[in-house]
Amino acid sequence: MNKNMYLIRAVEIATIAAYKFIGHKDKNAVDFAAVEAMTIMLDNVPIKCRIIVGEGELDQAPMLFVNQELGKGKTLTYDLAVDPVEGTYPAAYNIAGSIACLAASTPNTILKLPEMYMEKLFVGPDLQDAINNEDDFITNIKTMQKIKKHNDLIGIMLDKPRHQKIIEKLHDLGIIVRLIGDGDVLAAIDIINKEADFVYGIGGAPEGVLMATLALSDGGDIKLS
Repeated sequence: MNKNMYLIRAVEIATIAAYKFIGHKDKNAVDFAAVEAMTIMLDNVPIKCRIIVGEGELDQAPMLFVNQELGKGKTLTYDLAVDPVEGTYPAAYNIAGSIACLAASTPNTILKLPEMYMEKLFVGPDLQDAINNEDDFITNIKTMQKIKKHNDLIGIMLDKPRHQKIIEKLHDLGIIVRLIGDGDVLAAIDIINKEADFVYGIGGAPEGVLMATLALSDGGDIKLS
């Protein structure tokens, strides 16, 4: 089997394991099933992987923790960023918006970030030139409008109290804002699929790493701060 297929299979197994807990209103059960399944799968493949972004250090996760090595290989093949269930609440309550995530890269090429909140702006390939890391978010938005010749911009944001003021500013600029309850990474996939123009918000750093790998692999761009 192609070594990349082991990783794809790990995501599939995590999804299958979590499925039977969908709608049970138990986020922990959904998450544990996916984490356990992904861990067992990765620990029994003929390659070696190291977790760089995992289930987190704050909750002292017993599986898929940072620096954990998995697999039967003798030399390190991949560094991984994983989120076996991104969007545990939607899965637990049988609402659309959950995804199993795994990003792989050659060793020592994934940035290790602590569990913290960070500002994230993700765009697709057609707006790569709009992001300037020295500019603030609103300035970048105005640049996007110029590139799109002031056609309607569609943004995706988490529906959180911390975002209300910026949502009001976007409405003042004529931006269409699609609000979601969970799922930064799935929202970023929507951008790559051209269902919207950008994802913006303050959220978890691990999801930021996964979004950055998506930008690198599919031609988008991301600003993290």
